[in-house]
Order: sequence, then C-alpha cells, then structure tokens
Amino acid sequence: MSFAQALFIFFFSGALGGILVILFNVKQVGCFTHFSSELHHVIAHFSLLFKT
Repeated sequence: MSFAQALFIFFFSGALGGILVILFNVKQVGCFTHFSSELHHVIAHFSLLFKT
C-alpha cells in the first residue's frame, strides 16, 4: 500500500467516524471514543511503518 492510499484511508475513516457520531445517539459516543482511540493506535502503527 502506498502512502497516498494510506492517507486516503485515514481521511476516509475520519469522515466515516464523523458520520457515525452524527448518526448515533449521544449516549453511544463514549463507545465510539474508545473505538476512535483504538483506531488512532492502528494509524500510529501504520505511520511508523511508512517512516522506516
């Protein structure tokens, strides 16, 4: 996977996350926040792979 593809996936997942926040109830945002933090860990691992 190229860096451009990874960047596209990063922005796409961010947009998808924003849509999910709007669609889901406020009570479920806590669950999404946990998922979002997990997603950031995955993205951090990807960015480390591209830096090496």
